[in-house]
Amino acid sequence: MAFDPICGDGTAHAVREAVLASAVVKAIAKGGNQEGLRRHHEARLVLGFHRHLAASLEFYCAGTCGPWWEEESAMLR
Repeated sequence: MAFDPICGDGTAHAVREAVLASAVVKAIAKGGNQEGLRRHHEARLVLGFHRHLAASLEFYCAGTCGPWWEEESAMLR
């Protein structure tokens, strides 16, 4: 996954992902269910990425008209 920095939420996502990843590693180190925790981590990343895509689409749709904006919006859809 890669977050598009143009809409401005990439840093916030990176911080949330780091906090989540450290919590998962800590829980596994304390004997937590590794597979369940990894699935939870992956699901949270995917949900965050879907939110990012929705925010990016909204941002791109508000951008100026033109082939680049239209192509980016089409890819996000």
